Amino acid sequence: MGTEKKNVILVTIDSLRTDFIGAYDEKWQGLTPNLDSFAEEGALFENAYAQGSYTRSSIPSFFTSTYPWKLKDGGDIGEEETLATALKSAGYNSAFFHSNPFLSRALGYGKGFDVFDDSLVPWNLNLSQKRVRQIGRLFRLLRKTPYLPADKLVNKAVQWLKEAKDPLFLWVHFMDPHGPYQPRRSGYLGKYRAEKLWNKAVNNPEDVSESERDELIDSYRDEVNFTDENVGRLLSSVEDRVEDNLVLITADHGEEFGEHGEYSHNPKPFEELIHVPFLCRYPGIEGRRVKELVSLVDIFPSILDSLGISPRKYELDGRSFLNLLKGKEVSDRDFVISQPSGQQICLRTKKWKYILDGDDRILYDLENDPGESNDLSDERSDIKEKLERKLAENLDNYGSSGDISEILPGGNEGEETAKRLEDLGYL
Repeated sequence: MGTEKKNVILVTIDSLRTDFIGAYDEKWQGLTPNLDSFAEEGALFENAYAQGSYTRSSIPSFFTSTYPWKLKDGGDIGEEETLATALKSAGYNSAFFHSNPFLSRALGYGKGFDVFDDSLVPWNLNLSQKRVRQIGRLFRLLRKTPYLPADKLVNKAVQWLKEAKDPLFLWVHFMDPHGPYQPRRSGYLGKYRAEKLWNKAVNNPEDVSESERDELIDSYRDEVNFTDENVGRLLSSVEDRVEDNLVLITADHGEEFGEHGEYSHNPKPFEELIHVPFLCRYPGIEGRRVKELVSLVDIFPSILDSLGISPRKYELDGRSFLNLLKGKEVSDRDFVISQPSGQQICLRTKKWKYILDGDDRILYDLENDPGESNDLSDERSDIKEKLERKLAENLDNYGSSGDISEILPGGNEGEETAKRLEDLGYL
């Protein structure tokens, strides 16, 4: 497959559930025809997991290939090496298009990009994160949609592609499936209705009626379909240019619709939130479904590996999955770790999920209890203790006291939901 410089296209879709993609769940066949077609042309990873359940705990980890507990609180990637800076050092022309305040220049995401367009503030302004949020809220009030819509985002990316020189790295982050879910062509009244219902679901989930839940899901489904349509436009625009190169599509986290008592994507370790879709196109790979566990922290080293750049040049927590793309049936990874919040972390194997949540130790048998409703920590203490030891071994940078309750950093998560809503301009 060579070590020539391949173009790299990275597509991330905020809040996209795995089971709302036809290629993953037959129930939704026809909803995501472009993603489904892409999956048939490349590789579909059945068991891909994010490091967190919301943007600020997930994307910093995957973009730096660093576990959350090693990063600064609040999603600031600081001086960390990123995928963009690594590719820039390798001679890549790069651009990032999005409209998420948590991925702003103020948090370090502008590093390594020749073009950085967050649709929040003019490119040439270097503002504080607080000022970015304020301007973002103003822009959001003026737009007919909560975020820059997928079609306009693709227009920007396609225009850049027309002028960019190879080798190139393009990252596009779509926000449409993120709440509030707004049906297309609904205008300001639809936006107001969507925001009112979504705020109710987030802040008072117990008051959401069955019909309101159905409305939320229908609107979310519409947003997913609209995003799929524009992912198709983006892929069509680069088809000739990257046919023999690397294209990756994933989500930063999923979304909850009352499965565990809440909506949106609060700091939780459940499958609907941390199990993410992951599709990849690579030369010589077609129609492959990969069953082995992979983690979003693996994206960074895998891209470097595919380009012939040694991941060992960087201090990365992830592992390359290039061998899986090439047909190796067994992975070196037998577990993944996610940390939705400061005092909550989980280790997942193919069968078991162990959750450390403050003073609670929880164990689920995912093969027989996919809904994660039956805690087996007492009945299967042997499995619980085994997974706890494995987790402690991977957190040894916090000391060697042997008491896992002292390993995790402190964190005030009580007001997390309200703070995120305020930051994004919802409150």
